[in-house]
Amino acid sequence: MIDLDKLETAARAANQPSISNAEILELTAEVRRLRKDTVRRLELTKTISEALHDNIVAMQSAIIEWQHGRGTEAGLQWIVNTLMGPGQLPDFDAPYGKNAQLWFNEHQAHPFPRCFCGNPSHIATDSRGYCSEEHARQDATRTTASQ
Repeated sequence: MIDLDKLETAARAANQPSISNAEILELTAEVRRLRKDTVRRLELTKTISEALHDNIVAMQSAIIEWQHGRGTEAGLQWIVNTLMGPGQLPDFDAPYGKNAQLWFNEHQAHPFPRCFCGNPSHIATDSRGYCSEEHARQDATRTTASQ
């Protein structure tokens, strides 16, 4: 690894302009900035990875509780507690707040194109999205009929 302090000291002490001292100083400053940014990103990645891990373990614990512990309600409590802590319980009055599949379709990280009816989709073909098998069939029938 480059010893940036040594390089910077040499650049400040050098009197010969093969590469300018200013350029060396600029490069060392940029490398220092990039190193700090890399450390920050690694710490953020670690934090996100740990949060994801804990969420997976909570869901696994919910299933264990459901199957081998105190049953469904106690298992569900693991999930409620996991979401309630950071304030992530869904707003049941929000759009799709009473339909689990549509809620997921709307709020996933990379949603599919909307269905022709306007609902968020969980089925995707080419550049089209569908909220149900029925709508996928209807669109296929219309497409076939128009050809």
